[in-house]
Amino acid sequence: MRKTALKDIGKQEVPAAASAATARVLLVDDHAVVRQGLKQILQEAFPQQKYGEAGDFNQALALLQKQKWDLLVLDLTLPGPSGLDLLKEMRMQGLKVPTLVLSVHSEEQYAIRALRGGAAGYLCKSAAPQEFVGAVERILGGHCYLSATVTERLAQAVRGPRNKVGLERLSDRELEVLRLIGMGRSVKQIGEQLNLSVKTISTYRARLLVKLEVDTTAHLMRYAMDEGLVE
Repeated sequence: MRKTALKDIGKQEVPAAASAATARVLLVDDHAVVRQGLKQILQEAFPQQKYGEAGDFNQALALLQKQKWDLLVLDLTLPGPSGLDLLKEMRMQGLKVPTLVLSVHSEEQYAIRALRGGAAGYLCKSAAPQEFVGAVERILGGHCYLSATVTERLAQAVRGPRNKVGLERLSDRELEVLRLIGMGRSVKQIGEQLNLSVKTISTYRARLLVKLEVDTTAHLMRYAMDEGLVE
């Protein structure tokens, strides 16, 4: 990572400040009950906000292309392409919407990947509603939201080169394949979900075996569970 990494990440995808009270917020999560809960929390704090909802990559991208949003609240785990994939596609298309990633996955595994992908903040779903509201308000104010844990990990990454270990050695796609293997999905099922060929998924699986220094798919499943990749 370059020495300017912290500076660069802090500037990503926060094009302009917006009023939290009247912001247009797009909620992306594959569970309708979660979207409703997030909306209710925000409505109590900001009664005049407007909301849109999407349950997967394609629905979210269509709404992002169709109209202007002040904030995207994004779950990483979506059916088909993931939230990380959506961040990449947004950057490719120049869709600069400040994004708060709200995920069940721990900060240790996904936060830095999300920030590098263009997110303005990362928050675990286990956070208190007040923290969620505070993160939304901060990002809408033109700032980033980083917990103390994420800030420390970014600082460690900038201090100097170090050997990557464990999950840090994996690309975003390899991490997603590992997560799906941990869920018990077959190579064919993973290929169908990610719109990739069986041969490509088999190649990813082979890379995972080498990088994680394990011998079998069963060991990959155990690795994914031990690392908290499986909900």
